[in-house]
Amino acid sequence: MNRTVEKLLGIIGLIINILSAVPIFFMLFF
Repeated sequence: MNRTVEKLLGIIGLIINILSAVPIFFMLFF
């Protein structure tokens, strides 16, 4: 259970990082 939860938290963290990085890319390119 703990390993699966850690994997889910890791995936959620990656998604949050990508979503937070998108506006920065828009600011750089546009």
